[in-house]
Amino acid sequence: LAAVTAVDGVGEAGIVTQLAAAPAPERWIVDRSAPWSVDPLVLDGVFQAAILWCWEELGAPSLPSSFDRLVLHGSLAGPVEARLFVRAAGRGSLRADVELVDAQGSLVARIEGYRATASASLIDAFGLSPRDEAPAAAAR
Repeated sequence: LAAVTAVDGVGEAGIVTQLAAAPAPERWIVDRSAPWSVDPLVLDGVFQAAILWCWEELGAPSLPSSFDRLVLHGSLAGPVEARLFVRAAGRGSLRADVELVDAQGSLVARIEGYRATASASLIDAFGLSPRDEAPAAAAR
């Protein structure tokens, strides 16, 4: 959960997290000096926020399976606040929309139709125990 720097709130309707920015492209890719159009750490941070929400609310971590659309309203370069809004959840699945907001409060991107699968079988893969406190609660 390296991308999630803070959990501002979590509940049945969703989660709000602060996400870190990735290092500059030239630190990851040789001969790449242009800024990120879509920050890969921010995108992964959305997946991490969903994992936290699923662990907290569904009792199991999750893996992303798809999303319908990524709408950019500018450059998606972190750090940003991620606001995950649950549209449907239960029986091992999550469907949500995510707003990504910059430090000035401007919407910089929206992920529509995010889907993830939550399963207790992932607990071991994530190095957790069913008795572990939910990571979102520990981060507060």
